[in-house]
Amino acid sequence: MPTPEEIGDNARRLPETAPIAVRAVAPLDHETPAQAAKRFAAYAEAGATWLVLSTTGDDWHSQWELIAEAATLLPRVHE
Repeated sequence: MPTPEEIGDNARRLPETAPIAVRAVAPLDHETPAQAAKRFAAYAEAGATWLVLSTTGDDWHSQWELIAEAATLLPRVHE
């Protein structure tokens, strides 16, 4: 799984005119909500405006609970 620093470094290497599209497969199994929020924030700091998430396996409900809790830890952006 890439670190938040690696996410930002890789995104900053793209030309400014290139759309940022990243497919990251990183299970949430062993992350806390705070760790997941830090990873999600790294994508925003790198220029992402959308984060599309999905879950896998039988434990999808607890994964979405973790995602929801992580979201409460992120700053809100007013458009």
